[in-house]
Amino acid sequence: MNIVKTLTPVLLGPGLVFTCFNSPIRGNPFKQLANPVYSQALDSITRQYLNSAHPNNSVWKLHQALVKQLRKARIDTILYYQAGCVGCEDLPERSELGKPAGRCTCAEDEQTVYLFWQDAGKVFGKRLHCCRSFPVAKANPAVISFYFQNKQHFQRGEQFYRDFEAYNRSHPQAVKFLPPFAVHDDVEQVFFYLRKDTLHFQVRKYDFTSVGKPKYLPYQWK
Repeated sequence: MNIVKTLTPVLLGPGLVFTCFNSPIRGNPFKQLANPVYSQALDSITRQYLNSAHPNNSVWKLHQALVKQLRKARIDTILYYQAGCVGCEDLPERSELGKPAGRCTCAEDEQTVYLFWQDAGKVFGKRLHCCRSFPVAKANPAVISFYFQNKQHFQRGEQFYRDFEAYNRSHPQAVKFLPPFAVHDDVEQVFFYLRKDTLHFQVRKYDFTSVGKPKYLPYQWK
């Protein structure tokens, strides 16, 4: 049975903030094309998915199918990353106004999506897109090690929200609330598949001040 843990960004020390926003994934995480023995199977699954109807142009189920295939290949360290805007509308370019809709529009919360995995000491990755298939490539090893090295900090952030929920359950007559949050927001999510466990965490841009300090972790709710 999979154990799903929801992790959150945390403050590592005075003035030092750790979030997905400073991870090695941002920018170009790939080095060169690669061709592990199972890459053809991954490409085939991707093409079949793109040729089928996928609601809201989402690649969520595609990533699940690829993870299943990687596990068949005995890959036990897999990282899924997605970034986008929740509650936002994708507007056409000015040059496209008045023209028939023919461009590819992916789900607004999946504007940037990658799948990374570690195999025999090497890190590979594949960009996922709702309209195109991208080849497997060698990736920056720091993409995986970044999350391994900072896992304890994610777990500290998780504990804050776990304690907050437990407090409210035990004080039904004096429920506490966090400050209001934005309905529309830039959000990055990571699912880290480690053997039978799944670690999940997300970072919402609004959860931080203009200088990058978490708003809620110092919040006095007791």
